[in-house]
Amino acid sequence: NTHRGILSRTMCSGQSECWISSYVLRQSCTESAASGVDCSKVQCLGRLGREFVESFLCRIVTLDPVMATFEDLNLIPSLQKAIVEEGYETPTPIQELTIPPALEGLDIRGCAQTGTGKTAAFALPILNHLASNNFKTVARRPLVLIIAPTRELAVQIGDSFANYGRHVEISHVLVYGGVSQEPQVKALEAGVHVLIATPGRLLDLMEQEFIFLNRLQVLVLDEADRMLDMGFQPELKRIIK
Repeated sequence: NTHRGILSRTMCSGQSECWISSYVLRQSCTESAASGVDCSKVQCLGRLGREFVESFLCRIVTLDPVMATFEDLNLIPSLQKAIVEEGYETPTPIQELTIPPALEGLDIRGCAQTGTGKTAAFALPILNHLASNNFKTVARRPLVLIIAPTRELAVQIGDSFANYGRHVEISHVLVYGGVSQEPQVKALEAGVHVLIATPGRLLDLMEQEFIFLNRLQVLVLDEADRMLDMGFQPELKRIIK
């Protein structure tokens, strides 16, 4: 169901993620999967820019999907081909609710249980946007930044972009700590569409001027609640600033 109304600041009171204005904000679902409740939900926050607005018109989409097919989601043929090759038939609720407004360029906050395809929910519209517009890469200046709390999750996201984007010429680079930065810097120098990074290494490379965000079009905070629980709020504020 779709409802139009006012999303006031009080609705977000006490929630750290409210200061984040992003293209797609994914957070872990706080309800137990064992309860049998599918808590997929999406908030389409409109084009907010960088500033949090006291109150603004928004559309809140709650879980009541109509079980669309992937063909109904208006993705380009090369992505549809990759989806078929991955064995996907019907989008999950979070994918069905997220992909159409994401293709419109709306800011989104999405929540769903683990294993419901949240990565595809933001990866597919990102790939669709980049491939449709034939953007060229520029050294050290990504068009998309995806921030994840751990190296393991960053690698998983990278694998997803490689799988879904196998038929489009969209590059991605992984940036995380615990390994030498030299191969990562070399990859950034070659030019990149999508940068997938953990907060610490990202800030390190930004401070060394190996990464500039002046071309950024899309920001994704994957598992935002987990990053806040891990104490990354100061780093996220510095990155977004």
